[in-house]
Amino acid sequence: MLIIRRLLSSPMDMDFLLNYTLGDETAITAKDYFDALPYVKVKAKLPALQYGQCYGYVPALALGGKASSKNLQVVDVKTYIDLIAQGVGKMIDLAD
Repeated sequence: MLIIRRLLSSPMDMDFLLNYTLGDETAITAKDYFDALPYVKVKAKLPALQYGQCYGYVPALALGGKASSKNLQVVDVKTYIDLIAQGVGKMIDLAD
């Protein structure tokens, strides 16, 4: 915990954390963090994203889809999140 506090003590330290720690492919593929290995394996085959888009499983995992790289597609981010929320339950805005 002390290490994280020291890392986040200045904007330069935050840049280091985001660019060198979280931006490291090892961190995003490690199951303890993000488990993004399917994305890393197929990212060169997927089309580039435009504003408001994300890569999503079709059908969405929360709606019974399978976590296969064959099911990753470019989707509208707001629609995708809304669809998942409708399938799994109400989303609460913590800012309220």
